[in-house]
Amino acid sequence: MKQFFIIFKHELSQYFKNKMFVITTLILILAVSGFLFAPRIGEIINKSKSAETSEEKKSEVLVKSDNTNLEKLLPAIAASFPQQNVKITNDSVDEIKKQIKEQSVEFAFVLSSDLKSYTYLANVSALLDPNLNTMDNLLKTLYSHAYLKKHGLNDTQIAEVQNPNITHTIESISEDGTKNFWYAYVMVFVLYLVIMMFGQKVAMSVVTEKTSRAMEVLITSASPVALMF
Repeated sequence: MKQFFIIFKHELSQYFKNKMFVITTLILILAVSGFLFAPRIGEIINKSKSAETSEEKKSEVLVKSDNTNLEKLLPAIAASFPQQNVKITNDSVDEIKKQIKEQSVEFAFVLSSDLKSYTYLANVSALLDPNLNTMDNLLKTLYSHAYLKKHGLNDTQIAEVQNPNITHTIESISEDGTKNFWYAYVMVFVLYLVIMMFGQKVAMSVVTEKTSRAMEVLITSASPVALMF
C-alpha cells in the first residue's frame, strides 16, 4: 500500500506540472459546474426579471365605500392585491366605469358600508375570476374581525381566533426532485469517468516505465542479434 501511494504521489505531481492537464481539468470542472447550476441561476434571473416587470407595470385598482373605516382597511385590501396599486376613490360609479373602459383602471370594488356585499367592476368578469375569491375571503376576515371586536374581544384574542397555530408537513411530488436526481447522477458519472481516466493514465505510465527498464536490462544483458531474432 505504501508503494502505491509513492507511485500515486509521483504521477500526480507530474500531472500537475503539465499545464495542458491542469487547463483541461479546470475547463472540465467549469463545464460540469455550469451544467449543474445553470438551471437554478436561470430560474433566479427569470424571477428577478418578473419581479422588476411587475413593479414597473402595476395596474391601478379603485375601492369605493361608505364605510367610515375604509382608510384603516386600505392596507389590508392592498396586501390582498400585491400586484396592483390599490387606491380609495370618491368618484361616482359611472365615473369609475368610464375609467375602466378607458383602461386607466383595471378593475374596481364598490363595497357596502357593512362590508357584507360588494360590486365588482371590470371590463371582462369571468365566472371564476380570482379577484372575486380574494375579495370574498378578505371581507369575511374584515367582517368577522369587526364583529368580534364589537362583542368584547380584544385584538390579541381576535388574532388568536382568526390565526390558529396550524402545523403541516410537506411532501414534494414536483419535478424538482427528479431534476436534482439527474444532476447528481450526471455529476457522479463524470466523477467516475475522471477517476477512471486518471487511473488508466497512472497505470499506463507505470507500465511504460517498467517496460523501459525491462528493455534497458535486456539491451545490456543480450546481444543485438538475439533481441532481433
